[in-house]
Amino acid sequence: MTFFGISSSVYAQATPTISGFKPTTASQGQTITISGQNLVPQVGFVHAGNQARTSAIGSAVDSNTITVTVPATLAPGDYIIYVGSANTGLDTLTVTPGNFIVPAYNPKAPAPLFGANSFAELIGAVFNYSFQLLGLIIFLTFLWAGFMWLGAGGNPGIIGKAKSRMTSAILGAVLLLSSYLILNTINPDLINIGFPLPGINIGPGGPGAPGGPGPGGSATASQAAAQRALSAGINFTSANPDCGNPYHASQNIQDIIAGKMPAVCSPSCNCVAGGPSGNITVDAFLLDSLTALRQSGVLFSVTSLTTGKHGANSLHYQGRAADIVLGSQNSADWTKAVSFLTSRGFGAFCESKGGSPDPNCNLAVTDHIHLQR
Repeated sequence: MTFFGISSSVYAQATPTISGFKPTTASQGQTITISGQNLVPQVGFVHAGNQARTSAIGSAVDSNTITVTVPATLAPGDYIIYVGSANTGLDTLTVTPGNFIVPAYNPKAPAPLFGANSFAELIGAVFNYSFQLLGLIIFLTFLWAGFMWLGAGGNPGIIGKAKSRMTSAILGAVLLLSSYLILNTINPDLINIGFPLPGINIGPGGPGAPGGPGPGGSATASQAAAQRALSAGINFTSANPDCGNPYHASQNIQDIIAGKMPAVCSPSCNCVAGGPSGNITVDAFLLDSLTALRQSGVLFSVTSLTTGKHGANSLHYQGRAADIVLGSQNSADWTKAVSFLTSRGFGAFCESKGGSPDPNCNLAVTDHIHLQR
């Protein structure tokens, strides 16, 4: 059984009950708090008039309280709130238009230090770079000692100094390796060391590209990125899927978080977990870029990841493309969002319902923003 395209297996065994929510009037993008019993983060918004349904994933405070962000795509009006199959039976949420602010892209703005976006990430980055720096110092010390020995000309004093430096370098290497093994035993994530070389990129999804190698990158990296995306409050919608339920962005993201391969479709809606190769997932860098866009203040919904009807060679089917819809009705905001995504290396553009790029993001024509890499 499914609710809003979400399998009932994801819900707690105990039946949820809603006692109320606040505020009862909220704007698009505003957070509401739902109270009750046996609550789970999967929330449905059903329009009181036309019964249109939109799902969102909130955050569980505890089993009796959850918070959820009103999807930016909800049209203003009255909605019945569902958690699973439960609702208050009487109360409705009145949704009002939200205010959307998209910061202008500034190409001169400094990049985050070491690529870190938080203090915790900064500490980890400093440790990782220090680890690499120590290894380089040990190597250079050993190399310099070797040159000293070669150029000593039989001088016992110089040879003695060279031997002493070699011994120190070897001891340093042993200590460094020991610390690596100890940290790896405690938690492998502590030594998740990378050495990025900016500018080396042989193409989207390939070796050297963020999230590479392979289509969509690592499943583990994508799982972590999907969790970050949900924590940021991004709405992955299940509304009006081209290939029917459960082939939509909401199910894609749930499968990834559960450690499964998401369904990958074809233009004829032949949908298979992981695609023909069985190893296709949504690119982690793509998900993290959507998270960065949301954290910059932009409210939007993801309408398509690896499912739906697209061109035969669409990067959607490789986990390297997404479609998003902003809640803003201002075309300038859409243009700024495109610029933000382009600044992160994506091919991003407003796209019409007929599939043609719309460089002006004219909302009378534009249907969504398409991004790929």
